[in-house]
Amino acid sequence: MAVPDFQSFFRPVLELACHQEFTAAEMTDAASDRLNLSDSDRSERTAQGTRTRAEDRVRWSFTYLLQAGFVDRPSRGRYRTSAAGKDLLASTPGKITISDLSRSSRFREFISRTTPTSGPYKPAALGAGDSTSAANTNDVLSKSETPLERIESAEAELKKAVASDLLDRTRMLDPTAFEQLIVDLLVKMGFGGSRTDAGARIGKSGDGGVDGIIQEDALGLDAVYIQAKRYDASNVIEAEKIRAFAGALLGQGATKGVFVTTSRFTKGALEEAKKVASQ
Repeated sequence: MAVPDFQSFFRPVLELACHQEFTAAEMTDAASDRLNLSDSDRSERTAQGTRTRAEDRVRWSFTYLLQAGFVDRPSRGRYRTSAAGKDLLASTPGKITISDLSRSSRFREFISRTTPTSGPYKPAALGAGDSTSAANTNDVLSKSETPLERIESAEAELKKAVASDLLDRTRMLDPTAFEQLIVDLLVKMGFGGSRTDAGARIGKSGDGGVDGIIQEDALGLDAVYIQAKRYDASNVIEAEKIRAFAGALLGQGATKGVFVTTSRFTKGALEEAKKVASQ
């Protein structure tokens, strides 16, 4: 099973902390046992890799439960279920959610302090007497992700948007600019030593199905042959283009080649590339 969303940790955290104080690390182990997490689940890390997914969710559970008044912190880094938390357990069958936490005026005030006051994510007022407070809280907070995970999701979306924009810009480059871009990319990847050395021969071959040659190392002891196709998204790379490039490499007596495209490779092309690489 996968690590459950962080709201699924609220009940086991509260139940376990009814009997003794816990640190976040201790609770991670205890809650993971209670939720029957496998070894692979327990070792799963957040996208940033700073902590395990389970630890991240336990820490945020403590933060939210503390802000709502459902756990106390008797000493630094140690938590225990409060009287209000015990009442919540008794009055709430099944899974405890953000909506249940929003019964607490302390929690609603916490959300009001920590959510944007302008822009597309501006929440409605979360007054203690507002009958829509719980609904508004659910609108503000993800039902399945911790704040860190929401940041990671937003970062991933931004990276995809930037990648898409760069690809569109690359497709509009003239051939010379496109060749220079390929050179700069390969230099950044460590090929050729310098931009001048790396790009000395790219774009000058133009025969035998090879667009250019770039030195793999600064000493020029090994070379990589390049095929670069500045195609629209609809003009995909089929298996026959990979076979043709492999044949060109053979004709040049080359053992290494890189096929770069601004479109995409079909499944057949990828399989062909694996086949050629294994020969």
